[in-house]
Amino acid sequence: YVGPEYGIAKAINGQYENREDGRKAFIFKTAAGGTSLRDVDGAIGSTTGDWGNWYPRSLWEEGYKPNTATNTPENRATGYLYQLFVENFEKVYTELKDNGYAPVVKGLAWMQGEQDLPYPTQYEELIKTFIEDIRVDLAKITGDNTLQSMPFVIGNIAPTFGVYGNESVPAFNQMQARVAQAMGESVDTISAEDLVIVNPDGSKNGTDAYHFNCADAEILGE
Repeated sequence: YVGPEYGIAKAINGQYENREDGRKAFIFKTAAGGTSLRDVDGAIGSTTGDWGNWYPRSLWEEGYKPNTATNTPENRATGYLYQLFVENFEKVYTELKDNGYAPVVKGLAWMQGEQDLPYPTQYEELIKTFIEDIRVDLAKITGDNTLQSMPFVIGNIAPTFGVYGNESVPAFNQMQARVAQAMGESVDTISAEDLVIVNPDGSKNGTDAYHFNCADAEILGE
């Protein structure tokens, strides 16, 4: 589905519209809802079972690589989405180059974590490793070593995710802020405090208690 990237596109259109050098902006996305950064298994037919998790590459067992060509109960969930992201990116990047473009990666936007809310301590180390791994892998594909310090922007979890005043959210968002501070100016967080999913009376501003409505997703992207 379309989410915050609609707002991202809206915000950057003005920087690229009618440029004399012909440069265009391009948003690449690989995503699946309800999935974890932690190494969590799931039954086929569930979100994690169908799409695996984002577990960072450098933490996989030696010799292991997710098989993204098939998905069966024997195909482990570990790092499935991570590998899918890298393979999809390489495919699109290569197609762009084959069609005469010279793609330059500007950064990565990350909006994930609701499935991992009860585990901020574990997540803190995993997201650092994820950022390091994905930077290395994109630098290898593109040949651009500057991507080993590319901008990485983390969208915070809304404090009204699931319920107004979700007690797990503050500690999780504080953890994300610590990660950004520890990793330097190239990593930052975006607050979602003003994007209300569940109101104080329990009513919802969108279709359910877990997702931003269209307007708020757009604001997050901008």
